[in-house]
Amino acid sequence: PQSYIPQLSQGGANNSRNNESRISGDLTIKPLPGWEILGHYNYDYNNYTITSSILPYYYSTPNNPQTLSNTISSVTKQGTNTNYFNWNVFTSYEKKINEHYFKVLVGEQQEKKSYTELNGYNQNLYNLNQPSLALTYGTTPNTWDAGYNWATISSIARINYSYADKYLLELDGSYMGTSLFPANSRYHFFNAASAGWNISREKFFEPLTRVINNLKLRASYGGLGDISQFLSNGNYYPYLTNLGTGASTNGQWIFNPAAGGRLPYVGQPGQLISPTLTWAKPAMLDFGVDMDFFKDFNLTFDWYKKNITDQFGPPLTYPGTLGILPPTVNNAASETKGYDLTLSWHHQYGKLGLNARGTFSQYKGTITKFDGNPNNLITIPYAGEPMGAIWGFKTVGKFQSAAAVAAAPDQTAINPSGYQPGDIQYADLNHDGKITYGDNTVANPGDRMIIGNTTPKFLYGLTLGANWKGLYVNVFLQGQGHTDYWPTNNYFWNVTSEYQSTVTPKIDDRWTTTNPNGYFPRLDINNGSGKNIQRQSGYLLNLAYLRFKNLQVGYTIPNAITERFHVHQLRLYGSVDNLATFSGVFKHQYVDPELLQSDEKIYPLQRTYSLGLQLTF
Repeated sequence: PQSYIPQLSQGGANNSRNNESRISGDLTIKPLPGWEILGHYNYDYNNYTITSSILPYYYSTPNNPQTLSNTISSVTKQGTNTNYFNWNVFTSYEKKINEHYFKVLVGEQQEKKSYTELNGYNQNLYNLNQPSLALTYGTTPNTWDAGYNWATISSIARINYSYADKYLLELDGSYMGTSLFPANSRYHFFNAASAGWNISREKFFEPLTRVINNLKLRASYGGLGDISQFLSNGNYYPYLTNLGTGASTNGQWIFNPAAGGRLPYVGQPGQLISPTLTWAKPAMLDFGVDMDFFKDFNLTFDWYKKNITDQFGPPLTYPGTLGILPPTVNNAASETKGYDLTLSWHHQYGKLGLNARGTFSQYKGTITKFDGNPNNLITIPYAGEPMGAIWGFKTVGKFQSAAAVAAAPDQTAINPSGYQPGDIQYADLNHDGKITYGDNTVANPGDRMIIGNTTPKFLYGLTLGANWKGLYVNVFLQGQGHTDYWPTNNYFWNVTSEYQSTVTPKIDDRWTTTNPNGYFPRLDINNGSGKNIQRQSGYLLNLAYLRFKNLQVGYTIPNAITERFHVHQLRLYGSVDNLATFSGVFKHQYVDPELLQSDEKIYPLQRTYSLGLQLTF
């Protein structure tokens, strides 16, 4: 077979440049005692250009070691500009009257993002060493552009009150608008309230202050509007329907007019729109406690329940003859419950200081409403579904003989090509003597069940630190508990078909007649993916891991030395990121568990070493 090395080394290149700049500023004005005016501005700019060339190359054949490929030279050039603006203006007034403290704040926050893109393409370069659009002579050049804009604006008001630092109250209101929605539904008012009770300041608590130095109870309810789903999906105009366009052609179109061919045209709309589309509305109920005890310990605990209403989804019903995608509407809801715990400790032993901080969190979510799935299909979200649920077959094992295949429930509904020793056997959950998909509903899922969940059982982190006479060491560990992941690509399965396969050392751990206990099923290029790579319990991966995320060592030179050189502080430090990762998932795949995606073909997480020097004059 022909080597790809000549094509990689001679067949073109991608040359890119990325320029980023950021400007930010703050302004504070205090006209009168208690009155403050705050302003903040932030501007991010990004310019990206890339020139991609495809060139003919020489390769070796048995008859000619300098065979020239028949590649047509071409060049593509792209330039993009991204501008992001964010500015806030607030004014506040605070006043304390005896034990009563008041603060009122009003202001406005705006953000805007714009993106433009320009592309050009042509074939046949005059000079292969200078890939430039100006140096091409192709007769079919192509240019295209793209762009978008979006913006949000919020008018904010806040009232704070406290009495003797014991009883705390805060009321918030935000009138939010965005360019993403129709004019009559793009604004909405959101509110929130929180209260706190500093029990440790009560008279009756004084006997306990030797043990519990501080104790505060908190409660809050409220939320702000959410448009993150549209922004993350790149849907910046959900209130507009798109019309595709086509250029004129010289081909025959119904008839061939004297001018020749089809005229430029505008296609049908891509999707209907909802005139009432508006913000998703999260609202969180939170109960928390802050506690300092034994002088060296601090604890923070929060329990929360987050309900999101008016989430985005398809409509309830629409006729099958509609002929266009249905509109996105606000007809879904979800609920998430969880808790966060943080415990920290610090102590000074003479000149030796030690500290530790641990975090632990857990949460679960449920889809409480999804009107776009009245039949409760398990292939799309449905009301009552645990968020992150994985539906699939239960794996019995691998067939070890033809007799085992004949005695097992019929699996031809999964794949009609027939099963052999080494193929996967699935469990007959509904005991009807055959393995089927049912009608893909919760009521009749066939022989499938919820076999796992992509939500981590828990998340945790640990920070450890020590300092002594200017020398310090900090360690950060993080990880997650049991998390299910279903691999779907050839990077995990190795050989999946004659078109998409990746051969790695894992291929040796496959069922054969001499290796009946191999981890992977037998090799079947033609039908293996349809038979053996059905979503199933036997090949769910557990992404639990512990990562040595960061190690930092530093030394601050004593001021008595640095001040001789008019330096207030001089600190030297070095750090290592992603020092080590421990996970059972590495037994069967190579990708970092924190980065796993559907195709696993991503750039690996890097271990980074850095050295630094910090000067303060």
